[in-house]
Amino acid sequence: MKFSKGYALPMLLVIALGAIGFSYAWWTETLVIDPTVKTGELKVAFVNGEASNKDWNRPNWRTYGAAPYVTRTWDWSPDKLTIYITLSNMYPRTGSQRFAFGIRNAGTIPAKLKDITVTITGDVTTVHYIRTQGEIEYCRSDLTRVWKKSFGNWPHVDGDPYEKDIPLENLEATLDYLLVGTVLDVGQFLGFGGDETEESGCLGFAMHATAPEGTENQTITIAITFQFEQWNAP
Repeated sequence: MKFSKGYALPMLLVIALGAIGFSYAWWTETLVIDPTVKTGELKVAFVNGEASNKDWNRPNWRTYGAAPYVTRTWDWSPDKLTIYITLSNMYPRTGSQRFAFGIRNAGTIPAKLKDITVTITGDVTTVHYIRTQGEIEYCRSDLTRVWKKSFGNWPHVDGDPYEKDIPLENLEATLDYLLVGTVLDVGQFLGFGGDETEESGCLGFAMHATAPEGTENQTITIAITFQFEQWNAP
């Protein structure tokens, strides 16, 4: 079959344009940029089962001393940044009431302890005769202990007058001095207590031997709040 030159020229043009179009389609690519930005999370909360073999694995009262009539309870705030410790019917010359609990950096960025607030509710005279003592340990995420600090006089025996312990009114200043500025990296712990296999200080409360009769039948609540902020390495 023969084509005239007038017919062949448009056909060649169509073929040429098709080739150009094919090449253009072949080299076209769409680049998609994901606009999502993920920020860090500042989250520090009380330990609730994340520290096996520690007596502060969960908030709990440790049995110590001869005080079977003392009522001891605890609770924490919904955000788990404040813990409430309540003691009723305390009396002189008994063992200290020991409470164990821990704090963990459960976020994705380092956290620095900025402030500790202790709010005490109850009869002022009774509070004056309550003494406190404790041991605190700092642990890595694998629960290896880095350091341990204590305040008051450990160990105690039944009948100890608790002369060397800290007045409950001074608990906030004591904790501020020992702990404010502590940096918790991701997964690290502060535990009030220690290993389950050792004599552990926890956070103890006892009534001084000289407490008068006016301190009977009283209930004291201690609220401890830990405030953290993000920490940036210098």
